Amino acid sequence: MAISQSALSRRIQKLEEALGVTLFERTTRSVKLTLSARSFRDRAEAMLEEAQEALQAIGDDTARFAFQRNQTVTVAVVPTATRSLLPRAIKAFRDEGFDGRIRINDLSANNVLEDVASGDADFGVNFIGGQEPDPDFRVLADDSFVLAVPRHGELDEDGPVEWADVDPSQFIAV
Repeated sequence: MAISQSALSRRIQKLEEALGVTLFERTTRSVKLTLSARSFRDRAEAMLEEAQEALQAIGDDTARFAFQRNQTVTVAVVPTATRSLLPRAIKAFRDEGFDGRIRINDLSANNVLEDVASGDADFGVNFIGGQEPDPDFRVLADDSFVLAVPRHGELDEDGPVEWADVDPSQFIAV
């Protein structure tokens, strides 16, 4: 480390004072990291790695682009879209060369809106819009509603069914 042991000891002592925790368990035979020190070390190493990546990205357009393509993207999505839309969307995302992690928050429609509005998700896929001015809503697709009825029941016929024909006491919807 290119410093004397006493200088290193003073630096550690000042760091412990600044943090308000003991970093080392010292005995006459050994010195071990405390739980606080291990946690601090892990976080400090992660910060140093991120700082090193940031410095590399600043000086190199290719590295900067690769760094951006490896970020974590958080998607808030309703369960029906999780199965129907996300697999194709993720494949297209990967085919375009994006290698970042994709975090999926599988939520109810209201919670999708809340996650996006609060910034907990980068974007959301939902079947309803919100009353708030933010976030911005864009239609991805139109989805038809279908009516499932028992075979040979009173509504089991070819052709369209009017809402007025549906008994409200027998109707179930999300």
